[in-house]
Amino acid sequence: MQVCRKLTLITGSVGTCNALKVQLEEYIPTCVTIQAYPLDGISKPPSDFGDVVLFSSSLVKRELEEDWNCMIPKGVQIIIADRTINYEFIDRIVLLSPKTKVLFVSDAKESAEEGIRALKEVGIDHLDLYPYYPGLSNCEKSKITKDTDIAITPGEKDKVLDHIRKVYDIGPRLLDFPTIFKLLRAVGQLETRARHFSIKYIQKIIILAKKLSHSTNYISELNHHLTTVIDGIEDGLVVFDSRGIISVHNEKFRKMLDIPALNLRGVKISELIYNKKLVEFLMNHRLDDELTLDINSDKVLVSKFKLTDNDHIVARFLSHKNSVEYKEKENIKQGHFAKYTFENIVGESSLMNQTKNIAKKLAKTELTILLHGESGTGKELFASAIHNSSPMGDAPFLAVNFSSLSDDLIESELFGYEPGAFTGASKKGKLGLFEQAEGGTIFLDEIGDSSLKVQAKLLRVLQEKEVMRIGDTKIRPVNVRIIAATNQDLKMLMKQGQFRKDLYYRLKMGYMKIPPLRQRKEDISELFNQLIDTETTEKITVDKEVILALQNYDWPGNVRELRNLVSYMLALRDCNHLTIDDVPSWGYFEEGPKIEEQEEINLKDALSDSELFILQCIYDLKEENKTAGRKILSELSKQSSIYLTEGKIRTILDRLEKKGYILKSKGSGSVLTKKGKKVIDGNQG
Repeated sequence: MQVCRKLTLITGSVGTCNALKVQLEEYIPTCVTIQAYPLDGISKPPSDFGDVVLFSSSLVKRELEEDWNCMIPKGVQIIIADRTINYEFIDRIVLLSPKTKVLFVSDAKESAEEGIRALKEVGIDHLDLYPYYPGLSNCEKSKITKDTDIAITPGEKDKVLDHIRKVYDIGPRLLDFPTIFKLLRAVGQLETRARHFSIKYIQKIIILAKKLSHSTNYISELNHHLTTVIDGIEDGLVVFDSRGIISVHNEKFRKMLDIPALNLRGVKISELIYNKKLVEFLMNHRLDDELTLDINSDKVLVSKFKLTDNDHIVARFLSHKNSVEYKEKENIKQGHFAKYTFENIVGESSLMNQTKNIAKKLAKTELTILLHGESGTGKELFASAIHNSSPMGDAPFLAVNFSSLSDDLIESELFGYEPGAFTGASKKGKLGLFEQAEGGTIFLDEIGDSSLKVQAKLLRVLQEKEVMRIGDTKIRPVNVRIIAATNQDLKMLMKQGQFRKDLYYRLKMGYMKIPPLRQRKEDISELFNQLIDTETTEKITVDKEVILALQNYDWPGNVRELRNLVSYMLALRDCNHLTIDDVPSWGYFEEGPKIEEQEEINLKDALSDSELFILQCIYDLKEENKTAGRKILSELSKQSSIYLTEGKIRTILDRLEKKGYILKSKGSGSVLTKKGKKVIDGNQG
């Protein structure tokens, strides 16, 4: 005969209460009345506890007795639950990597520690688990949360820290097997429900096993796919930890290094590779280095980087065979690359912007380009930028200067030679620059200095797209774009018979005139500051007077001369602020000052009395550390024979600044320039 009983479940939280009630209804027959009370969700304890009271933990029992001042009546059987993790979610954490640092987050210290014990009891002992709960001190929090971004919680997601990137919510811990056994006995249902309970329990274990099997099969399949992917990569790859122990590698790595073993997982790098130089490179802490090795008649470039989420290193072995990237890196290593882009060309004057726009348009074409400009205007800068903006920007960029090499040397450099082609020739012969620049650009600087013999060969390259090495009879096709540059008048050279007309017109298909600095003086300020930034990392400020003085010079050496001046001024400066006194005397410059600058001492003759008066006042006020504003200048004029209103003074100051005698500044008044000081010195003399 069935015994009808009433069972009361008391838990701490609503979530735990709901989960345990569902579990009880699964095992306890309907003849037993189940009432459930979460202490967090009721205002007063129940009036009738029934025949059996089940507490979710001893902590909940103590809270009911002490905080609620409620004692369970005599005659009511009390059972304190032992709980374990929910097996339905165990597959979420069982596949985490061994020694992974994980927080177990719960609502109290006791429940967090019990949760960790429960995980270990069912075999989840491969993780480094740390209890986390409200009430931890800041010191304890800092200690256990350092380098931790994974958490497990039994339904307490609201208590997980914000920085945790991965949260495994395994749901509230459920009643374990012995607790349910006790309950069935307490309500008189053990004999009738024991078999049902056993079947249910075994079913859950089987379902869990299937889930784990599915997860394992999925990961195995995924690993198979990933292995297929990395084995298909042309580069050799190997992943190892700080101790040098390999965790991942691909087939290409194994074959490149002639390693017979198929499975290298768990093997140390030093036990596998016998090249001392390579082992030292792989195991050092520098990640920005690269190493080139000769391995089995193959040049291999080795680089490495660190995985961001752990201490593992990925090493990449890049073969030169069929590798565009290797060739690009080799181009850089050998200097066969264009250093500059249009962003490196400083200047926003209308003339410079127009020049850059023409260059950008020509870059997109396949036209041969002739750059014409004075020495120091930046012809190689433009050639480099044009190459980088062209469709062949990733290919080699080679430059040769005709003014720095002899005729014979130019010919051998450009076209190459066969072994023994001439006395002193290399026994291996030499590849010419045209062949080395295949698919890219060759920059012929100072083309006006080339001989007629070399010009004839250059014309053949332009017309036929082919070269012949010195001492060879074989014609070799080349695909190279030519950018030539000169500071000479090629038309005049043609008239003198020193430059071929047919070559000139071939080169001039894309013509560009690079403007001299004197035609774009508004760019001097930006250029000056940019050149300072390339010379020093210190913060250097520059007086406006300095720029005005530099703009008053014609710069026959162009930007190159300006760069030399910057280096000179920075070397001799006394502080990080450049003034007109830091500008060297005119003897430093390639050309002397203009006529009007040579006569500066006599310029007072060209100034009105009012202008001379204002200059003298500004000088005197500066000596007294006073600001030369319009108001004080007007007051001083009242004390002399010249009376000037503030409006009149404004007009005079504008005129003096335009002539270069003063500089006006808001807040600090007007100051004399070097030119203005010379006028005063002349007056005082």
